[in-house]
Amino acid sequence: MCTYFGLDSRAATAALALLTRVPGGSRAPRGLHPPGGDRWLALAESGGGVARWARGRSQSRATALMSVLAARAAVGLGPGVHHLPDVLDLSAVPRDQGIRFDGRNG
Repeated sequence: MCTYFGLDSRAATAALALLTRVPGGSRAPRGLHPPGGDRWLALAESGGGVARWARGRSQSRATALMSVLAARAAVGLGPGVHHLPDVLDLSAVPRDQGIRFDGRNG
């Protein structure tokens, strides 16, 4: 499976990708705003050609929403490692929160 994250500016997406490959890139100055707006896209693609993506505005707000949903889903789980897709379905994401889901098969 491959995953990708992109912003609405090619330059910002390229800079973000570069920071993941540069030693010390995770220590880049905080609070810098990349060029472009607040639109984002996250894509996951399986080896079989199945792809799903989520898109919206305000990536930080979307991350917070997904974190809250994950924390709620974790209540009552037994000890050990639990993978989010095993305990939370995309249908649990409220549709009025600005995150849109799409996808393709094969």
